Amino acid sequence: MVSRFIVAFNRGSSARLGVLFAVDDGDGDAGTPSFQWYSTGKPGARLGAAASDRSTLISYFAARHRLRERLRLLSIDGNGNSNGYFHFAFTISRQASDLPLTKYQGKGAMICSAGSGGRIAVWSVGRAIG
Repeated sequence: MVSRFIVAFNRGSSARLGVLFAVDDGDGDAGTPSFQWYSTGKPGARLGAAASDRSTLISYFAARHRLRERLRLLSIDGNGNSNGYFHFAFTISRQASDLPLTKYQGKGAMICSAGSGGRIAVWSVGRAIG
């Protein structure tokens, strides 16, 4: 799922990106599997309330694609299941016209069910330290 997201992000495929992320059920309850947030630091910071707003996610991706942002997966580790989510940690590199090649670390969660085939519910990434 993470690899599919990175491929779709790098291609600027809004339609595919829209399918890869869970829908927001609007209840604000992280215990109910649905979209929770997509957060990242600068450049293109998406934090706080903006990170939880699923309705702006695809336009955010389009804006980063216009700046030629590209992601590359460097590593990923699964951290198990709880409350309907599969948790994972990852390291990526980001590069864009407003960002030299930089290493980032993050965490995420996806909803895995027979009906949905898996959807990303949480993505949170910041610059790697060290």
